[in-house]
Amino acid sequence: MTKKISECSDEELENYMRRLAKNSYKYKKKKKPLVDLKVKDFYNILKKDIHKGCPYCGCEYEIFCGGEHNPSGVSFDIINPHFPTISAWNIQLLCVDCNISKGHHSHEEFMKYCLDMGKVAQKEIVGFYKELGER
Repeated sequence: MTKKISECSDEELENYMRRLAKNSYKYKKKKKPLVDLKVKDFYNILKKDIHKGCPYCGCEYEIFCGGEHNPSGVSFDIINPHFPTISAWNIQLLCVDCNISKGHHSHEEFMKYCLDMGKVAQKEIVGFYKELGER
């Protein structure tokens, strides 16, 4: 079951943010031992940014119960994964789909990729309509 952040009670959201902050800290610590953040720092980032939505696609975040993939779920992204330490200035909230798409790219690398993909898609769309017009 999924719920948009705006549909959650304060208690539901609070419990979700505490759980996500704790789990994210453990996961990041295991993946990259140089974590210059505590669980409370992850929580504070969530509290500050969770109502803003994903900075890349603009979707409203959702919380969910269960193990299914939730493309609008909340995830922590390392802005520049080439930097050896995870710190407050190098982490942001993204929806799951954007975080998966971004992968291990820095913000700049990902933005260039998105622009390039937009150009490719635009050429394909123009070609498609041009081909339709020739029929």
